[in-house]
Amino acid sequence: MAIIRLTLGPRILRQFLGNRRLPVGMGTTDATVDPPESNANVAVAAFAAMVAQFNSHTGPLMRPSPLFNRPEREQTLDLQIVHCTTLVTSSRTRELLRTQQRTSRNDIQST
Repeated sequence: MAIIRLTLGPRILRQFLGNRRLPVGMGTTDATVDPPESNANVAVAAFAAMVAQFNSHTGPLMRPSPLFNRPEREQTLDLQIVHCTTLVTSSRTRELLRTQQRTSRNDIQST
């Protein structure tokens, strides 16, 4: 993995940050995906607390990545935003597709 980190890692990081999204179909570990929040106010408050904690943190922002080692602070922030945006977009896309499939099934069954 060290060879990949030294040879491909910098290019992959530039690509993720340049495109502002992860490649289609690229997964993530289950530990990074929280279950859907049923109370939006609680979710917003938890997010605000997390942002405050992030902004006040002065140490390393992430464990060394197998691909990128330790990106600079701004790169780490940008990478997290790209990651979150991709997860939200993927989740919303799946939700829309499921709704569309249900609607199509209902249309077919009613004819």
